Amino acid sequence: MKHLRQLIKETAPVIIGILFAFINNWNEDRKDTEYLNQIFSSIEKELEESNIDVKRVLPKQMAFIDSIETYLNNEDVSLYVYQTKKKNNEKEYKPFLVVPIFLKTHF
Repeated sequence: MKHLRQLIKETAPVIIGILFAFINNWNEDRKDTEYLNQIFSSIEKELEESNIDVKRVLPKQMAFIDSIETYLNNEDVSLYVYQTKKKNNEKEYKPFLVVPIFLKTHF
């Protein structure tokens, strides 16, 4: 009987310590899961906002690309020179920079 009490006195703190460690580990895992869920939620929200911004800006960028392609592929159109005709049908070129209005908008 004396040995049984001694055994219980020595093993009880070990068992309680292991139980406490399991509970503490479970609590830490729960906190980590909550933190990861918060991060994932933040990333998802940021991706949704970025998607909205891309959908808003993309048509403007496509219009800009179309304008550039027009200037590159059409020899009659230039960004830097505009043509005027004199009375004697001679062409006169004057420097001029055309900035499309959509470039001035803030994205």
